[in-house]
Amino acid sequence: AHEWITTNMKDGQIPAASVTFKGTYNLKKSDVQFDQIDGLIDIQNARLTYVDTMPKIEKLNASAKFDKDHFDIKVLS
Repeated sequence: AHEWITTNMKDGQIPAASVTFKGTYNLKKSDVQFDQIDGLIDIQNARLTYVDTMPKIEKLNASAKFDKDHFDIKVLS
């Protein structure tokens, strides 16, 4: 999802974003295991190229919600 978003969503602002990590840290191995990752992103005035053969979406306002397995974008306007 990261590669698609950074390639296809340009310009705009992110006025608010948050992420929560839950996991464990093994002191003996100096290893971090993330069991849960949840986040929210507000997106304003972005330009989105959904499919190369279609016109770009300009001035996109959206909210995104993500976890370890999903990245969902809800278009607001």
